Amino acid sequence: MDNIAIDTVNTEEDVWKTHAKKAFNSVTVEGIIGLGAVGATIVGLSNVAPELLMAIACIAVGVALAFEGGAISARYSAIQGMAEGYTHTDASARWGGMTMLFLAGAVGITLGILSLLGIAPMILVPSAAIVFGSALILDSGANARLSVPEARHSEEFKSRENIIKETAYASAGIELLLGIGSIVLGIVALNGIYPLVLSLVAMLSIGAANLLTGAMIGGRMSSVFR
Repeated sequence: MDNIAIDTVNTEEDVWKTHAKKAFNSVTVEGIIGLGAVGATIVGLSNVAPELLMAIACIAVGVALAFEGGAISARYSAIQGMAEGYTHTDASARWGGMTMLFLAGAVGITLGILSLLGIAPMILVPSAAIVFGSALILDSGANARLSVPEARHSEEFKSRENIIKETAYASAGIELLLGIGSIVLGIVALNGIYPLVLSLVAMLSIGAANLLTGAMIGGRMSSVFR
């Protein structure tokens, strides 16, 4: 019986580590792409091919959000494999969050490509900023929900529980604010008020959120299989 119990624990730990590695890979790619989007928008704000870089940043952010959708799925799967209290509600949140991020990413990629082709970029990119901002708001809730259960599997959780919780919720709060800011910037840009500049700033904000999410979650996931 003891051997069976040990094998079960080992299997659960293996499931957790497998999904944690998938999440780590996804958020690492998200962070790298987010960094690229930040770099593109900064160059664009320096008045170097701003319209071109705005469209490229829009596509990059869309790809980053799609990877974030994959990370959400892997993170929920990891917790499902370890937690007995995983409920139908949790499963609905998992698929809802993942689907929303994938859809937002696909919409952003499409709008960015159309903008690259010169089709109403000052309308399409601000619209993408609104979509991306809405996705960030949803993602911030998912990150806050997942952070503490994930942290319990890290070696430093017992000694640094309060710090880990506060850092996780602070990260989710920043992501929420950046999402709201992106929506506001997109709406203002659609009204014809400095659309190029505000669209670039919106992409900069969302790229920064992708970079932050990739760094925070990647660090937490890597502690699982160190």
